[in-house]
Amino acid sequence: MSLFNSSIRLKTGIVLNLLSLAFLVLSWSTNSYTKTKLGLIITCLFALLVLLYTYYYSFWQTGLWKFTHKIVPKLDEREYAVNNRALRFAYSVFTIVVLALLMYYALTKTLPHMVPVAGLIYFAHILPAVYLGWKR
Repeated sequence: MSLFNSSIRLKTGIVLNLLSLAFLVLSWSTNSYTKTKLGLIITCLFALLVLLYTYYYSFWQTGLWKFTHKIVPKLDEREYAVNNRALRFAYSVFTIVVLALLMYYALTKTLPHMVPVAGLIYFAHILPAVYLGWKR
């Protein structure tokens, strides 16, 4: 029996995954200029471990990741409709998040680090699975 088999556990895993991603990106962005790097390394490693753990049990073990990354010709009509709805939701949310971040960087006249960019790439990939896992 999978650890994240029930709906409540799956939603908890999804929320923990998104929170650990946000915590990792924010802690890196706010603490990357400090002189003491040990606290930053420990904080980011902890957030990364939580992120990987919740990814494995929430998206990989449940099959959500594989379903949202299937090739379109291999989907039947119902799977295509579900996948299309999840992708439309993910595209809408991702567009809003990226535009808000671009506005933030433009107003503060700063450049993004590599960690927020990598976080956005990961976020874009898990959003369809987040939608499917939440609507399950």
